[in-house]
Order: sequence, then C-alpha cells, then structure tokens
Amino acid sequence: FVPPQLPPLPIPPPQPIIEFAVPDLRIISDGFRPLDFDIGALEFGEFGWGDPLAQSILCEASGGMMVTGIDLFFQAKSTHMPVSVEIRDVVNGYPGKITLPFSIVTKNPGDVNISEDGSVATTFSFESPVYLEEGKEMCFVVYSNSNNYECFISRMGEVDLITGQVISGQPYAGSLFTSQNASTWSAEQMDDLKFHM
Repeated sequence: FVPPQLPPLPIPPPQPIIEFAVPDLRIISDGFRPLDFDIGALEFGEFGWGDPLAQSILCEASGGMMVTGIDLFFQAKSTHMPVSVEIRDVVNGYPGKITLPFSIVTKNPGDVNISEDGSVATTFSFESPVYLEEGKEMCFVVYSNSNNYECFISRMGEVDLITGQVISGQPYAGSLFTSQNASTWSAEQMDDLKFHM
C-alpha cells in the first residue's frame, strides 16, 4: 500500500504592516530626570507624518521571553485623543517598520494615569503575549494624534524626581529615539524612556 501524495499546503503571502499617522514629539522640559527612567517631559505634536518616541530594548533572557505588556509613565495627557504603543524590529540599531503581532495597544485618555514625578504607571497590556527572541534587539514605539501627551525620561546628569539623586549612569543599555516622520530616527544617547516590562 502506497499512501497518496498530498500537495503542499499553500503559504499565505506576508501581510502588509499598517502604518499610522503619528504626531510630532519634542523635548519640552529639562531638569526633570530620574535614575529609573523617570522624567523629562516629551510632547506629542499633531502635524505631518508625525513624530513618535521609540525605546530600544534587548532580550537577554535565555530562550527569549513572552511579554504581556509595558508600563509607561505620563506627566500629561489629552482630554479626547488616545495614545498607542507597539513593539517593532530594530534595523542597524534604529527602529524598523515591522510591528510584532499582537503588540499594538491603544488607550483612551480616561485609561491613562498621570503624575508629577513619574511614580504612577499606565499599563499597556497586549491582546496576547508577545514573544521576544533571545539576543535580538527590538524597540517599542509610543505615538498619538494629540500634542498633549508627555512621557517621563531619564537624562544623564539630571536629578531623579523621586530619589533626588543625580543620574550618574544609564539605567538600561537601550536608547531613546525621536523622529520627525516615523521613518527617520535620531538617537538620544543621554536619554531613556521610563518603562517597566
């Protein structure tokens, strides 16, 4: 008896990544900086392709890890426009355009927590756990169509708002990136976005 030869299963073509219009981000405040990624307000703008923030991360866990969400820290928010987070690839050290499946989360303003010192988190929980490959550099991107969102960052040489200590070392090996079109990125070597993952 010879079993019948089955044709190979068709492989669906890759799905295109949907890109969103994102706002302009500018550093609007100096002097607020913490040791654990805390402060420095960054503002989202409202014109052009948009200017998101991105923070690079490196998965050092053996075998990779499943991420269920990201905590971000906001100083201000919009009254009517949402804010979104997604995880993307990194290409040659800069944020890429490929978004990981299930990693896009959007929060309405009523679900965004704010504080004056970066002590209150807003949790962006993924629809399904997102796998980060061991040794692979990735980034998460924060964007909104409002210019009212402000995130906390840390900056070398500034004072931590929570502890009052001068920030003498970077809390994480990743980098903060800003963009004027969500495509071309500039690394902010002295800054890191405050987050928990």
